[in-house]
Amino acid sequence: MLKNYLQIALRNLRRNPLYSLLNIGGLAAGLAVSILILLYVVHEYSYDTFHQNGDRIFQTMDRMPHGETHIQTQSLSVQLGPRTQAARPDLVEATVRTRSSMRTVLKTATNFHSFEDQLLFADPSFLTVFTYPLQKGNAATALTRPNTIVLSPELAQKYFGAANPLGKTLVYDNKLPLEVTGVLESLPSHSTLSFSALISFATQKNLVAYDEGLGKQLEYSHVGGGAFQTYFLLTKAEHRTKVERLIRQLHLKDHPVKKGEKTEEFILEPFTDLHLHGIMVDHSQQYHGLFTGIALGILLLALINYMNLTTARATQRAKEVGVRKVLGGLRSNLAAQFYTESVLITLISFALSLLLVEALRPFFFQWLDLHISDTFLKDPLFIGLLAGLLLLCTLVAGSYPALLLSQFTPAEVLKGRFSKANGINIRRVLTIFQFSVSIGLIVCSFIVKNQLDFLRTQNIGLDREGIVVITVPQTMIPHYAAFKQELRQQAGIQNVAAASWPLFKGGVNMFFTQSPITKKDISLQITAVDNSFFQTMNVPWKIKPTRPYSSNPPSLILNESALKDFGFTERPIGEKIQLGTQAAEVVGVVKDFNLFSSKHPQSGLGISVVADTTRELMTYGGCLYLKLAAGGNVTARLAAVESVFKKYETEYPFEYYFLDEAYDALYKAESKLGTMLTAFTSLAILIACLGLFGLATFAVETRRKEIGIRKVLGASLSSITLLLSKEFLKLVLIANAIAFPIAWYFMQDWLKAYAIRIQMGWVAFALAGFIALVIAFVTVSTQAIRAANADPVKSLKSE
Repeated sequence: MLKNYLQIALRNLRRNPLYSLLNIGGLAAGLAVSILILLYVVHEYSYDTFHQNGDRIFQTMDRMPHGETHIQTQSLSVQLGPRTQAARPDLVEATVRTRSSMRTVLKTATNFHSFEDQLLFADPSFLTVFTYPLQKGNAATALTRPNTIVLSPELAQKYFGAANPLGKTLVYDNKLPLEVTGVLESLPSHSTLSFSALISFATQKNLVAYDEGLGKQLEYSHVGGGAFQTYFLLTKAEHRTKVERLIRQLHLKDHPVKKGEKTEEFILEPFTDLHLHGIMVDHSQQYHGLFTGIALGILLLALINYMNLTTARATQRAKEVGVRKVLGGLRSNLAAQFYTESVLITLISFALSLLLVEALRPFFFQWLDLHISDTFLKDPLFIGLLAGLLLLCTLVAGSYPALLLSQFTPAEVLKGRFSKANGINIRRVLTIFQFSVSIGLIVCSFIVKNQLDFLRTQNIGLDREGIVVITVPQTMIPHYAAFKQELRQQAGIQNVAAASWPLFKGGVNMFFTQSPITKKDISLQITAVDNSFFQTMNVPWKIKPTRPYSSNPPSLILNESALKDFGFTERPIGEKIQLGTQAAEVVGVVKDFNLFSSKHPQSGLGISVVADTTRELMTYGGCLYLKLAAGGNVTARLAAVESVFKKYETEYPFEYYFLDEAYDALYKAESKLGTMLTAFTSLAILIACLGLFGLATFAVETRRKEIGIRKVLGASLSSITLLLSKEFLKLVLIANAIAFPIAWYFMQDWLKAYAIRIQMGWVAFALAGFIALVIAFVTVSTQAIRAANADPVKSLKSE
């Protein structure tokens, strides 16, 4: 019987090639895109699930009271982990301490060297608590000795090629030789911890001579804040609350507080939750739910498209059903037959979609700047998702057509009383749903694009056009003044300025102080610049300093937000602010300008202007800002700057970035969202149009005699086209009415995430509605015009 069902199904596919193509092509395209999006979403939700002890690993967070708010940090003291484990080994099985290395150079014995910015100092227990297996070396001993390093396979290949790197040496920051004691397996792409090499934690003691601050951090014995991240492997996950209380008790023992004072809280975050739900997470993850909704929406559009086309052709299968029932066919057998046809189409579409996924995957990942390793495609979670998706499509796509087609009454059908409008209301509802989704996506695409264009083009308070930022390594310090002066003499460079932080790339220093006016606790961002910075970056002044800058007391320039935070008047010149052990004097005020993404509200900033930027660069590390003259060959100018750099610095590579590109990169997630919405909107419209095209074709076929009679009676081409089109246009208008308020609600909520945002006007909605109407009209009218131009004699003869 199954063989018979399959033969009938294949015969119907061959007999109706257009409908077969629309059904299979539309469903395959929808499935392919849905699988690609869900691959990304499932990958995001599967972070760190590969760790064998993942459910018992926790990261420690320090939540410190500051005024009326709290400050949260992952930076903890060096003894917090060991002392906690020593106090209750029955609760804590192991601890791991890590610290990210500053961006530095690794060099081989053959003098091959390169910048690396993903080096991680880690305890020996790192390789036993976390599941990062080694290709070469012993995980239990690889990080036990000082001056040892474990490389990723990529780094091993980079520095040693095909040779075995074990026992070989890499020099860290031109200071410290490190012996290679292991090579990792390639890190899974769904790993929260991202590193290219692990350096033994004990190695840091040999760096103290070069870093006084690190030496102090390693000497601290207290339990509290510091410079290291701490992870716990608990004996049982349920011990989490007990360990949090234990850390707090140890902290209070080291730092007693007066009665009524707020105390620090220590929170253990489940390691497997860090990527999506961690306290310090960057919530670009807000888009995961949206992407999931888009994937399911497109899949539904494709399934609805299939059901619409199948049920629309119900009249052509009605006599077949009637004859089978008269000959003794049961409804269950008929349902099974139609279900078999649906399953066959679904399987063909699914197979075709997998081929499309494999072909499009590299372009999709490159397009959206995603990295998902091939091994994840074999993950049971993803394979289970594909199986579930196939089952869902089979059930949804086959159920309604099978039930509808098998319910026809044979007597009515054979007498010719079968209504051609059977199921038409359901098809109308499904068509409205399709266009509601499409119109909603069009509106969202317009609003996301407008917001992104607004962010990119707004005046952020700084001149970012033509600004090149150069990283200055500390080895350049002896030649810094000469280097800076020689750059100023280069053709095509208008200005050169120095700052202690790379704008839009790194953070600034944070000081916690108290307002001398309101006595409230204030957090103030601090950065150091030279006097040329304001002219080079075209910083807008509100109150320009009228006297030379001083180092005793330090001169400080505030932005407008800092004035509000401190409760100062419009002219705070001469006010003193305590920054650590020094009291800085306010000498000027600048207007607010963006340091970070516009998702964050403007915060208080203090700018310290120093004459000796060499000292500041030596203390903090720093960079130079070059203002290029308009026009000219930018590549040639940068090559000239590089030659000057290499004249004074031979060890470190020359690196630079353009400030406008760095600013655009702040909105990478928004760009990704905008790109995805545009692509998926186009696909949703295409699928909706395929369904509309199929329905219009069928409507024309069923009304062929009516059209012939109207033409004989003198109906014009335009009147017949309008007659056939207006029903579908009504459905699109209803879809507009449904889509607009839903799109407005979601976009209003999405825009709230931005401190600076556009106002949603009516233009995006009107344009989306107009586009949908035009697309629908063109889709339907092509078939309507074809029918109206047909010879009415042939239409009437065929009846």
